[in-house]
Amino acid sequence: MAPDYSPQQRAHSHKDLSPAGQALHAWLRQFARALRVARLYRSDNPVVKQTRDLVANGLSEILKNHGTITLRFTAREIRLENEPVVRPYIAPPGHDAPPPNPEDTLPFLFYRDGIRTLQIAEGMPREDFDSFFDAVRMVGQEATHHDDLLTLMWQANLTYIRVEAVPLEQTIYLSSRKPGEKDKDEMEFNALAFSWAPTGTEIHAELGQVQGAQGLHRDTFDDWELPYQTGDAKQAYEDLLPDVELARSFLMATWAEDRDRVWTTEATDTLRHMLKVDPSDDTRSIVARSAMTWVLSAIHRTDWKEATEALALLKEFDSDLRFVRDELTAKVKELPLNDISEQLEESDDQDQARFAAVSVGLGPYGVDLALAVMTLCSRSRPRAAACTALCYTCTENPMLLAGAVNDPRWYVVRNAVFILGQIGGVEVMDLLRVAARHPEPRVRRQVVQALGGVPAEQRLPILLSQLDTRDQQLLSATLAMLSRDRRPRALKSLLERFAAPNFEHAPEWVLRGYLHTLSDWVDNTCVPMLAGLLERGGWMAAPSLVRTGSARLLQKIGTDASSAALEHALRSRSPAIREAAMQGMAGRRAA
Repeated sequence: MAPDYSPQQRAHSHKDLSPAGQALHAWLRQFARALRVARLYRSDNPVVKQTRDLVANGLSEILKNHGTITLRFTAREIRLENEPVVRPYIAPPGHDAPPPNPEDTLPFLFYRDGIRTLQIAEGMPREDFDSFFDAVRMVGQEATHHDDLLTLMWQANLTYIRVEAVPLEQTIYLSSRKPGEKDKDEMEFNALAFSWAPTGTEIHAELGQVQGAQGLHRDTFDDWELPYQTGDAKQAYEDLLPDVELARSFLMATWAEDRDRVWTTEATDTLRHMLKVDPSDDTRSIVARSAMTWVLSAIHRTDWKEATEALALLKEFDSDLRFVRDELTAKVKELPLNDISEQLEESDDQDQARFAAVSVGLGPYGVDLALAVMTLCSRSRPRAAACTALCYTCTENPMLLAGAVNDPRWYVVRNAVFILGQIGGVEVMDLLRVAARHPEPRVRRQVVQALGGVPAEQRLPILLSQLDTRDQQLLSATLAMLSRDRRPRALKSLLERFAAPNFEHAPEWVLRGYLHTLSDWVDNTCVPMLAGLLERGGWMAAPSLVRTGSARLLQKIGTDASSAALEHALRSRSPAIREAAMQGMAGRRAA
């Protein structure tokens, strides 16, 4: 009994396939992965070369063991003769489908371009495989490529790969039946009605002889006059052959010249000529949209050098991008940002610099592109290029980073805060206030560093809100930023926290951080409060770091009032108070 190849019952092990089918299925999976590697990295990358060699050797081994293979394509399947070797998995109702396999995209890639059968003969040379591999890689990577897979394979002039495609002469007839008509005998299959779409058997094609037609032609040539003399077909062919060869060589030379011609130079001259002939706004809008399409195509292909040149041309036609504003915003969001980020991560320093230049040149419309690179890249160089571009782009309008500041990923928020710190000014304060409430301490540390670029009176409330943290690095950065300005309000807030009854139970690193900051800040106005902290508790006072720190702060002030407070504490009945005062006096004598 033949195995059931229903999509909902596909065997994941593929042990139900024939030996040739199993080998071909494994090779197609390897082929799909090799295509992904070739699209991600440059062609001279050693990984690409190694993967390509493995796929070529695998196909040669299959042809050697099983002979010529014939693949048949539908929109969803690849069959070896009548045996499906690639087919999608359709989960039963109520079940989640697993992630697609790499080879699941191959059937539609061939079927889309009209290929129905692909026959690979035994003994195929490496040149044919390389041409076939490059063609499939090109149509799968470049959505804007002007040739389809069938055309590229024809241009490669493959000898061991035979392709069967849909006929060019095929004509599709669509029903024009109006809604409500029920007589199918009166249907005329010659046009498509505007009010409904044809389905099922209403879409059909006629090939070959039909009534009143000669072959595939709708006209007749029965009334053509026949010649009175006959000729020798072989001799006529030989007479025509020199002219045919000359015409063929001319055609091939013309085609090669057209293929090798750099279209970008001609496109630039053509667009400039159009604008020179008609400098109206309508023409300028048309040429600007053409240049914009060129820019987006180059970005899609991660050709940053070409993107830089195309962007310069776009700015020449539309300096402020007012003609392409709406369309450019939508098209940038449609770019495959994940693929662009992956390829940019493997590019060299020059391409990363060109990427930053393109992002800055696009202005606000390049923010999504730069944010994607900053978010998705794991290496520091492309992230640094993206952050640099955003610093320039968002200077006039920092609110363009609002989405990044509210991103659920903490590292995205941290990078956005870093950019806000580089921009500086009052305009970034609203976003910094949002980031200052982030639960991740690393984000709040970056907020404190970013506050160095804003006015002192604006940053003080945010800094004071960070004093309650229990993150040692965040507290140190906050205290250091507060001591930079030495504002009375900040000093008062620090002393109030230092004097709080429960502050004695804080971790030692917190107490020492406050003492280190206050030692360079306190003055004679702080003597009454510090004296009260030194003698707090009376004769039942216990030793504490707050008491000892207060004595040392009084010694640090060094005025008559502070010395009098220490001498008064030396006469206290409490041993703890006298010991703290002695430590303060000892520090003065050592100094």
